Order: sequence, then structure tokens, then C-alpha cells
Amino acid sequence: MVIFAVLFALLVSMGIVYFSFIKKSSKQIEKKAIDEKREKINTTQSKLPFKLIRNGVVKLKDRTFIKVLKVQSINTQLMEETEKETVKEIWSDILNSINYNIQIYKQSRIVQIDDYLDNISEMFSTEKSEDKRKALDIYHRFLSLLVQENSLKTKDDYIVITYCESEKKKKNRIDEVDETRGYRRKDKQPGEREGSENSSSVEMINKRAEFEQAKKILQERASSLEKTLGRLNISSRELNDEELLRLFYSVYNKERSSTQSLTNTTPSELTSLYVKERGGS
Repeated sequence: MVIFAVLFALLVSMGIVYFSFIKKSSKQIEKKAIDEKREKINTTQSKLPFKLIRNGVVKLKDRTFIKVLKVQSINTQLMEETEKETVKEIWSDILNSINYNIQIYKQSRIVQIDDYLDNISEMFSTEKSEDKRKALDIYHRFLSLLVQENSLKTKDDYIVITYCESEKKKKNRIDEVDETRGYRRKDKQPGEREGSENSSSVEMINKRAEFEQAKKILQERASSLEKTLGRLNISSRELNDEELLRLFYSVYNKERSSTQSLTNTTPSELTSLYVKERGGS
């Protein structure tokens, strides 16, 4: 009888342990499924070609680096024939002197003047002089009619400078010594795991070195191109991080950017991969 009671208690204990193990495993499987589902969430960042914006340099997902110059346009239609020929010759020399890829981008955006019209209306309501009120009313009606008949647009010109190392240089750079930091990539030792702390540190250092090298070369190219454009009396300047952010925002949100612009926003403030409603998923 005692043996039967012991066996029964043992079976009950084993059953409790077994069901506890099954329950724990089920929770782990469920948690893993939830994590995988979150990883598969399609975010805006997954659709965009660039990876980061820092110090006026944009790193694309294909490991290409770019810098953007905003340039002043010139109207050759108002020039005489001799001036046009001079511009063509200088521009041809500029293009022939460039040994890297560039892209010329022209952007047209609709200008919204609703806020400006509201300010005029407010000035009209607070103005006491009858002559000024009349002038403000005529000006307000003129602008309103102008916007209804024709959309007001602004046009900006940009030159995109690129830099991309060859595949051979990328491969060799991983095995090279980073003399500034004193790190050397060593052969994998027996028992060393992939993704170890040492490998991660070396990879991070290589990425920093890659970015700094790209930044230096792009800066040299941008400075040289700015001086060359000066031969045509074309002023140009490099876009900073905030200006790059606004440019990309207007490119990918053409309609929304005309009514909902980004103000006082920097890339470092945008840290979340995706935004969800409170209490939702």
C-alpha cells in the first residue's frame, strides 16, 4: 500500500513537471511568434533607399554615400548668343572634369499662402485707416484670385554628389589594420563565436572609418564643384541634416509636404522605427 502511494505521488509529481514544461514551452513559442511578427512589420524605413543622415552625408542601403548641393539656376534664354556659347563651353568643361557620378535634380513645389492670406485678413480687421483697409482688401482679393487661377510654385535645383568604393576595396578594408585605433582583425580562433564582442567592435570601427573616409572625399568633391560652378557665377551650398530631411520628406510626400511641412525637426529626433496608436498595435 505504501509503495502504491509512493508511486502515485511520483506519477503526480512527474505530471505536474511535464505540464509545467509544456506550458512554459508554449509561452516561449508564443513569445517567439510575437517577436517574429513584430520583425516582419513593414515600416516606412524599409521602403526608403537611405540608411542614415549625418553631418550632411547620406548613406544609402547599397553602401553608396551622397552629398547634396543646392545651386542657383541661370536663365540662358535672356542671354545673347555669345554668352550662351560661353556658358555651354564652361559647362562642358565642368562635366568633363568630373570623374564621379552626379545627378541633377530639379524640384517644383506648390506654395501654400493660406497663412499669408490669414495674416492679411487679420491686418485688415485691426487697421483703422480706411485707405489702408481698402488697399489690403484689394491685395487680398488679388492674391485669392491668382491662387485660384494659377498654382504658385517654387523651383529649386540640386546636384547630388556620390561616392562608392569598389567591392575589392570594401573587402580589403575589413582585413586592414585600423592604425588610428590600434585594432587588427585576427583570424577566428577555435571556440570563438560569430558575432562576438571583439568582432562587433571591429565591425563598428570599420563602419566609422568607412563613413569618415566617405565624408572626407565627398567634402573635397563638393568644395571643388562649388569653385568650378563659380566660373558660371552660380552660387551653391551644401545641405545640412535638417535640410536633407526636409528635401527627402518633400520628395516622398509631394502632396502632403505642401500643407504639412516639417518645422524644427532634426533626424536625431526621429528614433522610432514605427509609430503605433496608444493601446493599439
